[in-house]
This record gives sequence, C-alpha cells and structure tokens, in this order.
Amino acid sequence: PFKPTLFEAFFDPAYRDTLRVQPVSVIYRAPPETDPRIYGWWGTMDFGPHLLATLAQRPQGRVIVKYHAPLAVADFADRKALAGALERTVRNGLQEAGVTGA
Repeated sequence: PFKPTLFEAFFDPAYRDTLRVQPVSVIYRAPPETDPRIYGWWGTMDFGPHLLATLAQRPQGRVIVKYHAPLAVADFADRKALAGALERTVRNGLQEAGVTGA
C-alpha cells in the first residue's frame, strides 16, 4: 500500500499547481524453472549478500519497467486521493503484465 503521508510535501502551495508525479510499475520475471521469490528481500536477510547472489544468478531473469502517464498534483483534493490514484495505476500496470496478487 502507498503511504499518503509521503505525498504531503507535494501539496505545499509552492509546488502543488506545477508538480506532476510519474507512476511506474516494475515487474520482475524470474528465469524459467526458478522460484519467482528469488528477487524478494525480507525478514532478517542481509541486503548485500542477497543482492550479490541475485546479480550472480545464471540464467538471469528480466525486469520490465512500465511508465504511466504523469498525474498532476493539482487534480487531487489531498494526499490520500493522490496516493490512492497512484497505487491503482501501479497495480493496474502489474495486473496488465499478468502479475497475480497485485
């Protein structure tokens, strides 16, 4: 879930009327016959060793980056409305790519 508090600064009067936010969906595809969770990093995993193991994996998977249309901050009443719209956009991009549970 997107955290609306992270978008509070965008509603500052100095920025609100000109600022746009670019939603991006990032889809990670694991190599064939590989557990798709290989890219996950959670719990007590150390980031450095996990990153190196992921980068050294053979064969490599792929990453798809889908850029969505920017959203004008001024089009939204508040940070919660903006966060909701951004999250829906990103999740729709994941679902269009066939990602389940998005």
